[in-house]
Amino acid sequence: MFVRQFHETVSKKIRDSEINKIPFMIIVGDQEVENFSYPVRGHGGVNFGKKSEDELASFFNDQINNSMAERDDTTSFFPHLFFGKNTDGIL
Repeated sequence: MFVRQFHETVSKKIRDSEINKIPFMIIVGDQEVENFSYPVRGHGGVNFGKKSEDELASFFNDQINNSMAERDDTTSFFPHLFFGKNTDGIL
């Protein structure tokens, strides 16, 4: 897991993730923290919808298990979290 809290725009962080072929992104801002609902975006602009914390854990466990069934390497298969403005960084 990688968290980016740099002083960059969210769109730049998303663009950088796409260029670097990051498999998943979760963009967390004040509204997501308040609602405990986090949007999951996959590489290539695939939208997996908003998920609760329990749904996130289940979703990523399923993704990792499916990936492991296809190959024996999970080193490049981890979600990346991007925090928006005015968040305390807690997920």
